[in-house]
Amino acid sequence: MARCASAAAALASCCVAKVMAAKRQQETDGGTDFLRHHLHRIVAIGCAFRDDNGFRVRCLGSADDGEAKLIADHRAKVAGMADWQILQKSFDRMK
Repeated sequence: MARCASAAAALASCCVAKVMAAKRQQETDGGTDFLRHHLHRIVAIGCAFRDDNGFRVRCLGSADDGEAKLIADHRAKVAGMADWQILQKSFDRMK
């Protein structure tokens, strides 16, 4: 991937994306063009909330926040909202 990306440095970003997707399909024998996770960047985190005021969807952070701040804000908000072990046990019972 690095050689592919560096060789395509002069290309427009849309062309780079096409080249990387084609390379990924080649790596996976046509299985997927979804790039490996380390090549992704978090630019927004959306959450759905339900409380006494109803149901709403909103994004955490602002357009200027970096990836680290978005993740930290998400963890801080989610930490007190649910006990994940209880949710997992409930989910397992539904199977």
